[in-house]
Amino acid sequence: MVWLEKISKYLLWLSIIVLPWQLRHTFLFTSHNGEFFEYSSLSFYLSDIVIIGLLVFWLIEIIKTQPKFIGGPRWITYPLLVWLGWLWLTLISANMSTGNWVVTLLAVGHVTLFFGFYLYLVNHVKDIKELLWPLAAGIFLQSILAIGQYKLNRSLGWRWLGESVLRPLELGIPVVLQEGKRQLRAHGTLPHANVLGGILTYAIAVLLPGWAFIKTSWQRLIIWGIITLGLVALVLSFSRSAWLAAGLVGAVLICGGLLSKKFLSKVKWQPIPLTTIIILGLVAYQWPAVISRFDLSQNSIERESIASRVEQWQQFKSVFAWAPGWGLGLGQYAVKLEQDDVKAFGWNYDAKETGWKYSLSHQVWDYQPVHNIYLLALAETGVVGGLIWLWLLVGVLITGWQSAWRTKNWLGWGVWLGYIALLIVGMFDHYLWTLQQGRLILFLSISMIAIYSINQNLYDGRRSN
Repeated sequence: MVWLEKISKYLLWLSIIVLPWQLRHTFLFTSHNGEFFEYSSLSFYLSDIVIIGLLVFWLIEIIKTQPKFIGGPRWITYPLLVWLGWLWLTLISANMSTGNWVVTLLAVGHVTLFFGFYLYLVNHVKDIKELLWPLAAGIFLQSILAIGQYKLNRSLGWRWLGESVLRPLELGIPVVLQEGKRQLRAHGTLPHANVLGGILTYAIAVLLPGWAFIKTSWQRLIIWGIITLGLVALVLSFSRSAWLAAGLVGAVLICGGLLSKKFLSKVKWQPIPLTTIIILGLVAYQWPAVISRFDLSQNSIERESIASRVEQWQQFKSVFAWAPGWGLGLGQYAVKLEQDDVKAFGWNYDAKETGWKYSLSHQVWDYQPVHNIYLLALAETGVVGGLIWLWLLVGVLITGWQSAWRTKNWLGWGVWLGYIALLIVGMFDHYLWTLQQGRLILFLSISMIAIYSINQNLYDGRRSN
């Protein structure tokens, strides 16, 4: 079935390349005060279609050839199955909390689809290196688009790839202050600059060790060029959480690489100084914008950002208290905030204060999930779901560590550290839990660790390091 294998391979590559694209059809549009409300609208993405196609061809392959089925590492697949089962049960709590159970139905459907994607990957990909080229191609396009957006200080009009309309003067658009002016942060085709930063951090963490083991010089040069572009776009995303994760992962890779004589013998050092000069020069040139991300004394944008984080913590405590055992239901956090706010709109009597008071309805961008995937898991799936989620994350963490330690291959460490980077980012943002692209990159990172663990015999550290 050569034709079946070729189509499946092309679809696999395409699924990774289009992962960051926000190209979608919104079939249920909801709004608040005339503005699009992301978290209660229902959309179907191009990546959904590609993954469904991939799974359909896999089903045909199973029917025709009956291949051996691989379930994946127990420490990953078992908690994934239990977590998925619990997510389906949250449909009940979603109907009780907001009544908008279709949001949960679509969210759980997407997670189920991504679980099928995980099973496909562990059954069809034997070598992580098979995924490096589509991953590199995906971030190359994102980096070029992101750099162009920052240079022009607006979107480029690539709506056919799902690029958002980005105008720095509009409220709610992520910007930095540069000499008192609002400068658009690089987005790519992603819904927020922070999402771009997180995906770039993960991809670079995986590509860096893989680059050292590519034998053909021109291929190595191409990959390194893409890594350099990705680093430039990462800087221009101005994502503090991604910068933190990239800095920690980069420090570990550099220190570990310098201590590995065999690794040092394989690395071609010529392009590294040039990239270092480019990144340091970019940071120096953009220093006012870089430092503005940490200057709260004179920067109203960053003060509002910190204030919103503090407010989100208060919101979380009240939302979590609604149903601590079983949660609101997957995808219901922002919906619950909006519903409660609308109910309080207008004149209301408050016995704890002076009496009647007038409550203003917030803007649509004020209804944000708490920027922490671990707190979100507690709020939307309850203590039970949160514990299952923790079981899964720790299971992946242990599996990745054990596999990398046994093989002592730097590609394994890169895959594991890329996953660590996402866990760090998840402490400061919500998109790995709430948004299509975030969920997909998290499932891809889990799948890569599972693939590496299953095929440890391919990574002989004594030869490759």
